[in-house]
Amino acid sequence: MSRRPCQGTSTHLVSTVAAMKKTKQDDPKSQGFDETLAKLVQLVETLESAGLSLEESLGLFEQGIRMVRQAEKMLDEAEQKVERLVSGGQTSQTEPFETARE
Repeated sequence: MSRRPCQGTSTHLVSTVAAMKKTKQDDPKSQGFDETLAKLVQLVETLESAGLSLEESLGLFEQGIRMVRQAEKMLDEAEQKVERLVSGGQTSQTEPFETARE
């Protein structure tokens, strides 16, 4: 059973893939975390929709992996900065952040 997108969806996919290819040329280091995350969400939504060729899917997947790695690097850097700020230049143990439980 094959899945085929409707005509409007196909046009949207083509424009989304074209926009992501253009974004691929941008320097990911110049993007903030929120922008990277938003683009990653858009990329995942595109991958989950029908109508992409295997080559397009693999290209977007590779781009997504690079974006995830960049986002992880930004989070690691932010964590290190917070640790330095909290310690006031002193070496100290950090405590795990506890989230509110529902």
